[in-house]
Amino acid sequence: MLRIISITLILLSSATMQAQQYQYIFTDGWSAYRCLETGADSLTVIGLRSKNLQQDYQKHRYQFDTYQSSSLLKLKSDSFLGFNLELISLNSAFSIIKDSDKIYIGGLGEKNDTLFSTITKFDSKLKLSNLDLIANGKSSFTYSLILRDTIQYLFGIFQEDVNVRAKIFFSRLQNGMVQAKKTFSCGGKFPQFDDCNIFPRQMIQSGNNFMLATTISPSEALYDEIQDGLIIKVDSIGGEQWRLAIENDSTTCHNLLIAPLANGNLLAIWQDAYYKPFKASGGTNPFPLGSVNVTTWLMEFTADGEIIKTSNLRKHLKHKFWNTPQPNFHNHLITTEDSSIILVGNASNRGTNGYDLGYALKLDKNGNYLWYRQYELDVDKPHGTGQEKLFLNGVTQLSTGGYALAGEYRSDPSDSFPNGTQKGVVLFVDAYGCLEPGCQLTDGVAELQTKQAVFRVYPNPSSGQIEVRSERLDIRLKKIEVFDMQGMLVYSQSSTSNSLTSTISHLSSNLYYLKIYRDDGYTETHKIIKE
Repeated sequence: MLRIISITLILLSSATMQAQQYQYIFTDGWSAYRCLETGADSLTVIGLRSKNLQQDYQKHRYQFDTYQSSSLLKLKSDSFLGFNLELISLNSAFSIIKDSDKIYIGGLGEKNDTLFSTITKFDSKLKLSNLDLIANGKSSFTYSLILRDTIQYLFGIFQEDVNVRAKIFFSRLQNGMVQAKKTFSCGGKFPQFDDCNIFPRQMIQSGNNFMLATTISPSEALYDEIQDGLIIKVDSIGGEQWRLAIENDSTTCHNLLIAPLANGNLLAIWQDAYYKPFKASGGTNPFPLGSVNVTTWLMEFTADGEIIKTSNLRKHLKHKFWNTPQPNFHNHLITTEDSSIILVGNASNRGTNGYDLGYALKLDKNGNYLWYRQYELDVDKPHGTGQEKLFLNGVTQLSTGGYALAGEYRSDPSDSFPNGTQKGVVLFVDAYGCLEPGCQLTDGVAELQTKQAVFRVYPNPSSGQIEVRSERLDIRLKKIEVFDMQGMLVYSQSSTSNSLTSTISHLSSNLYYLKIYRDDGYTETHKIIKE
């Protein structure tokens, strides 16, 4: 369990932790969704806020906070609510896209008691350059957004009327005009509960087509915890090609997301949260009975909807949770520069200061497990069980090779926060997901990756020079990094060949860790001794 050192209440006003490499910031909004690199030395956090968290909670507007990358000094702060809208909101990090120097945000806007799907476009100075309102019945919300040249693709939810079942839509826009729109229902699932609702989760591009990740739940059941997953493949104008159900007979399917794999297939990721059919928890708890075997599941499938294999991460996560269940709530994922997958969300697990922890999970380009981190903050003083909670909404890979994890921090009432608090937050972690330097050296990640080694490092021990050489001609170097025993970077060198000679004579005599970045997307970690 990662734990950030305690900080004082003054930190909440300055909003920074002044460590150069491993740090976090609190934002002005009450929830952060993405942190984007918007300049050579600037970061912009996109989140939500309201004028008054208690009295005006539902009157959302976008919140922008811009920081200097090198120091995390706040440069400016602004919020947006435009065109006489009563509210504007977003619900998913998949709806935030940076394209060149422009930022697009998909969400909803309320006007004259109607909820419109929106695409809001901002220029490099975060000034509004365009706002499209797309009507889909009485209520409509964009959850996922994809840009392709001048064409925008929207994926979201809508209701023709408040008493009508929730459906999903796929729209294609160009210059603010709807060129094509298709709507989808859940297809008559759960007839014993008077049909069902279908909810959007994520859209990804697959060749010239699109994959829509959704969940479906009964219309007349008391709780939407009863649900299954459903993937729908559509063409570029929304024509349905096939449906792939993600379900079984004993448990539900929650938080379904999908990602491309390097071999051309795709990976579905979800968790089996509750028993099915419905089993009440009993006593005074009216909610469904949670599965004691809940964990994260992976399913590889082809672009034609053929299932290749299904597996779970139970054995990898068994030491990460304080009891048997492994409940991870997946909120966002990205494909990184080396084609691996990193996924973030929140986990119901007992930490030092609370029960809701942020997490990051990394898989390689073939969907194999690499590492899993859980995060919590220690801000409130005094704190107690359940008081401090962290939820992660979005992840961005930074040019440094690390990641910015955007989310939300909450605390229950305490001496420090008599009324409790809710604030946006961004965690900055390294390429291993570490907030604390060198965390990968103590959890087996280094040893796991060394088993896949194709590079030799010699002589070892060395008095001044080392040779790093690939034993396979088809795998080349990208970069090496040397870390000391405290996990601090002390040397790096880039390369595009099968080998390099590196001088380490300037390092003091000690044990070091050499990290090798390979051009096939994998990394290796070797122990080296400097004499």
